[in-house]
Amino acid sequence: MIMRKNMGGLTEEERRTLIAESGAEEALFTDARAAALEACGDAIAQERGYGRELTGLEAIHRYLVDLHHWPLGMVRALSVDDLDWLLAGHPHLTPPPADSHRPA
Repeated sequence: MIMRKNMGGLTEEERRTLIAESGAEEALFTDARAAALEACGDAIAQERGYGRELTGLEAIHRYLVDLHHWPLGMVRALSVDDLDWLLAGHPHLTPPPADSHRPA
């Protein structure tokens, strides 16, 4: 992995190459998606009265079990992409920030 303290002196192409080589852009995108899902789960837990026991992804899992009557093990095995798709359009799911776009 290439590390530099200051990326300010790099051209856009050099910056993109550095990010691609380090995997940092994918990590930022994944972190933003996970944070958005956690926040959505917290809002769902509050809205549905799950209490403090279920928050974040656990609340999303419970919500999907209640909604679709799927086994909990199946719901826990869903990927982040699956959860994004299942919760698309949900009022509590906000998209990740624009600067955390999916890498090409």
